[in-house]
Amino acid sequence: PRLADWQRRGLGLLGFQAVLVAAGYAWYNLTFVQHQGRYLFPALLPLAIAFALGWQGLHTPRGSLAGAVLAAVAGAGLLWTGWRGGDVDGRAVLVTAVVAAALAGQSRRRLPPAVWDAIVPVLLVFLAVHALFGAIVPQLGSGG
Repeated sequence: PRLADWQRRGLGLLGFQAVLVAAGYAWYNLTFVQHQGRYLFPALLPLAIAFALGWQGLHTPRGSLAGAVLAAVAGAGLLWTGWRGGDVDGRAVLVTAVVAAALAGQSRRRLPPAVWDAIVPVLLVFLAVHALFGAIVPQLGSGG
């Protein structure tokens, strides 16, 4: 459906906020060497709305097909860079392959809505666990 004027202005304002936060974050980290994610907190609202709109778009055949292609490209990129570096992250490649397959199935309406709505939260749990134990915890013991 076509957006109303006030909706377009609101999305423009949120986009402007996201650009300002990204520019401020880039400026601060190019001026000082102190990479802190807390400076991105003002961008949480535009990011959450973008996530919600993207999730809504994935419920359409065209959107889920585009998501499947993007997930497959991301998985191929992970596989290629891991192969070139000699360290393929099998879990990340597996997750992107599952996401691509689920989105491809959704694009043809082969998955029941309840199954489709359960896939992403489960994958987000796996992503959170992988981020914690695959990225954060190893850095805590590295001493720097």
